[in-house]
Amino acid sequence: MRKLIALVIAAVVSGTASAGGTRPMLYGTLESGTEGAAYRSELTATGVTPIEWDIDGLPYGLEYTVRDNGKVCTVSGIPQEIFSGRVTVTITNGPDDESGQSYSRTMNMTVRAVRPVFAAEEGITLEFAVGVPAHFQFELTESPLEVIWSYSGNIPEGLMLDTDTGVLYGTPRRAGEYKLSVIAENANSRSRKSALNVSIIVEPQS
Repeated sequence: MRKLIALVIAAVVSGTASAGGTRPMLYGTLESGTEGAAYRSELTATGVTPIEWDIDGLPYGLEYTVRDNGKVCTVSGIPQEIFSGRVTVTITNGPDDESGQSYSRTMNMTVRAVRPVFAAEEGITLEFAVGVPAHFQFELTESPLEVIWSYSGNIPEGLMLDTDTGVLYGTPRRAGEYKLSVIAENANSRSRKSALNVSIIVEPQS
């Protein structure tokens, strides 16, 4: 895949523990991921079980679940926003620890936008005939998010571009040479778009 650009979780900025009792310990790091793609990362902890978890600041689309008496925490989901900030993870010993010992760690997190990538890296040439039904599917090799299709330039009379599927279809009515740019843009309005230069040659019906 957006070579996929990243959900990057940077190194720990700070860690703090409360005083007294047995301090819980936090292990692991949040792995990198991609906007619009499935994400999963696990953190583990030691301490007086059941260990309680609180994660504050996750980007929209991610959530966390805890298992094994709080020894394992899984962060998962599909990040749906561009994000740059800090995420704070806090673990607290279970009720058998009368001191209520806790430990917090703050991490930098960045979710970057992903640009759609066309399967055809260079411009392409399509040839159709007047009066003959035409059909062509533009394809992407990378785009975790759904895309919206559009074009700029001249399109042959009788042809249309489906904005949901990226299919060029119809029946050309007039011969000639046409040039246009086909554009794929991520459904997330803050994401990137890519354009592909297309030459269309419409020949007289044989």
